[in-house]
Order: sequence, then structure tokens, then C-alpha cells
Amino acid sequence: EPAMAEVEQALKASPDYSVGYRIAAKIYSRQKKYREAFENFRVAAMMSPHDKGLRFNLAMAYYHLKEYEYAAKEYRKMIQNWPSDAKPYYELARIYARQHKYPEAIEVLKKAVSLAPQHGKDILEVGNALMEEAAYPEAQQAYEMLLTLEKYQAIGHRKLGDVYEKMGEEDKAQEELKKANEIDPENKAEKELLEEKR
Repeated sequence: EPAMAEVEQALKASPDYSVGYRIAAKIYSRQKKYREAFENFRVAAMMSPHDKGLRFNLAMAYYHLKEYEYAAKEYRKMIQNWPSDAKPYYELARIYARQHKYPEAIEVLKKAVSLAPQHGKDILEVGNALMEEAAYPEAQQAYEMLLTLEKYQAIGHRKLGDVYEKMGEEDKAQEELKKANEIDPENKAEKELLEEKR
């Protein structure tokens, strides 16, 4: 790709150019070459250790490589340096879900929601991670947090219906689905979210 060739030339001319490593890493991320992205984010983060965006990208690269402990370590550093930023808390909760540290996931998620309750997509992603790990009681807690956000109420009820179904509580599952259909019969909110992700 031409952009990558230009970046490689810039790095040959000036190997201590952190922006070049950052650009290379982003190109690799877009190509889903997470190992190469990680290597470049790591070098850039070493050169600019107080750059929050770089640390975040490095943590995401670790996450995509399923190196959850390293990702968690990066997010904990971010929380220490920028305690009022909710995003690292949300991401750390998702990692704890993947590590089967379910009580910790909920504890960190509650902190994230206290800082930025309007981040419905992040709450949903943590709930989905818990659901995928079959942590149904914790997924239920996450999805219940969505019910306080008008835009996400229907999604919250649908997801709660899924949780109840997995737990064998058919009546509650049907009740949640009914509530979701009353709010959003065409499931527009979830379709919009899927479009946003593309």
C-alpha cells in the first residue's frame, strides 16, 4: 500500500519518529494485522509514554491478540493517569469478562457508568462479552444498566430476554421481548448500532 511505503521511508530517514510508528500501526490495524500493529504501537508508546491515545491503541492491539493480561495492565495504567476518563474502565471490564473475572468486571463497569452513564454502546459490549462467556447473572446486571438510557431500552430488554432464555426462565424471557417490541417493534435501535460498527 502506498501510504505504508511512505511511512517506511520516513522511518528509515528518522527512526526516532514516533508518529511514523503510530501511522504504521493504524494501517496494520485496518488490515487486521494485529501483531504488526502491536509492535508499532509498542515502539510509539515507548517514545511517547504520556500519550493517552497511543496507550489506548496499544491496549486494543493486546486485546485483539487475546493477550488480556497485558491489555488489562495498560488500561490500569490509563486509569491511574487519567482517572476521570470512563473509556479505560469500560475496556477493562470487557477484559475481565474475557478472563472470567466476573465480579471485577461488574465492579469496574459500575465505576465506568458512574463516570459516563450515557455510553450505552460500551455497556452493551461488556454485557455481550459476559454473555459470550456464559456469565449470565453478570450479563443480566450489565444489560439492566442499559434500561436507564432511553436510546438503549429496547436493546436492553431484548438482551435481558436472551439472558433469561439461556437461564431457562422462559416466562421472563417472553416478558422482556414483549417490552422490547412495545418500545421498538422494528428493532431500529439495534440495526442502527450495527450500522455504526461497520
